[in-house]
Amino acid sequence: MILLRKFAVSNYKGFRDRIEFDLTKVRHYNFNRQSITDNTVKTGIIVGKNGSGKTNLGLALFDLVPTLTDKQTEGLQNLKEAFLNADNDAPSSTFEYEFLSGDSIIGYSYQKTAPMAIVYERLTTNGTIIFERGPNPKYENLGLINASNIRLEGLGEDLSLLRYIANNTIQSENSPVKAIMEFANHMLYFRSLQDNSYIGVTRGTEQLDKYLMNNNLIDEFEEFMKKEASLDIRLGKRSVGENEILVQESIRGPIPFLPIASSGTRAAMLFFYWIKHMGDVGFMYIDEFDAFYHYELAENVVRMMSSSKEVQCIFTSHNTTLLDNKMIRPDCCFNLDKGRITSFSEGTDREIREGNSLQNLYRGGEFDE
Repeated sequence: MILLRKFAVSNYKGFRDRIEFDLTKVRHYNFNRQSITDNTVKTGIIVGKNGSGKTNLGLALFDLVPTLTDKQTEGLQNLKEAFLNADNDAPSSTFEYEFLSGDSIIGYSYQKTAPMAIVYERLTTNGTIIFERGPNPKYENLGLINASNIRLEGLGEDLSLLRYIANNTIQSENSPVKAIMEFANHMLYFRSLQDNSYIGVTRGTEQLDKYLMNNNLIDEFEEFMKKEASLDIRLGKRSVGENEILVQESIRGPIPFLPIASSGTRAAMLFFYWIKHMGDVGFMYIDEFDAFYHYELAENVVRMMSSSKEVQCIFTSHNTTLLDNKMIRPDCCFNLDKGRITSFSEGTDREIREGNSLQNLYRGGEFDE
C-alpha cells in the first residue's frame, strides 16, 4: 500500500500562503488503531467552517491526476482564471507530495503557472535528489530510475518529466516513479452532493440506476441500504418501451425509483456505486460525504472505510457528531481554519483521553487558531 504522508500547496485557488496537510503526527492512542497504518493516518476527517477550503484542498491534492494521468478531471481544476490565488502575485502555484512506499519516503513537487503549465519539478527518494527540472536542473541521478538515456530535448511545459519517464522507460518494482504513478492512477475524489462529478480512477460517467441493473446489483444494493441505512426498500426493473428503468415495488405496483428517491437515498446510492469500484482505489477523498446522510449512516460509512486495509480515505464534513473517539481518534480529526490544517491532538496543549468528547471540545473552540 502506497500512503500519502504529507501534502502542501501554496498560491492555489483559496490558498494564498503555503498550507501543509501532515498525516504523520500520530500519537500512541490505544483505541481505533485501524485508523492508522505505518504511523500514518489512514482514515481521517476534516472539519471546518463554510469557505475554509475543504473542497479546494481536495482539488489541490488531486491536481496530481491531470498532471500524471488521463483519468477523469473536474471542471474547476481546468479553469485557468481560478487557478492561481487572486491575492498572491507570485507567478506559479506549488504542489508538494510525500509518499511512503515500502521502506522508501518519496518526495515529488512541482510548480505551475496554469493548470497544464509546469515550470519546475523535483523527485527525491529517501532524501536523494533523482532529478530537478527548472532554472538549475539536476539530472545526474536519472540512472537510478533507468532514465539516464532519456531524451529531454523539447520537453514542453504541458508534460510532466516524471510522467514522460514513466511512459518511456521500464521501471523496477521498487521504483519511486512507479510508486507515484501507481498512487496517481488509483486516486478517487467525489462529492456526496448529487452532481456525480468525480476525479480519478477511470473516465466517463455512468447512470447509477443503469449500473445497478446492468450488473445485477439490485439485491446487493437493497441489502446495503437495509444494513447501513436501516431502510427496507424493494426494487426491480421494468421495461418502458425499448428501455429498462429501476422501480420501487409497492402494493399499487412498480413506481419509477429515481424520481421518488430521497436525497439521502441518492447519496447512499452514489457511495454504493463507488465502493463497488473500491478494488481500483488506493486513495479516496470524499467531500461533504454525509451532506444528506442520517447520522447513523454517516457513522457506518466511516467505520466501513476505517476497516478497509487497502484504501487511505479522507472525509470532509460539517457533522460534528462524527468527532467521537468511539469511531475515530484525535490525531485523525483535522480542523481547517484560517489557512491552516491541524489535527486535534496537535491543535491543543490539553491531553486528550479516550473518554473526552471531541465534539464538545471542537464546538467549544478548543482547536481554534
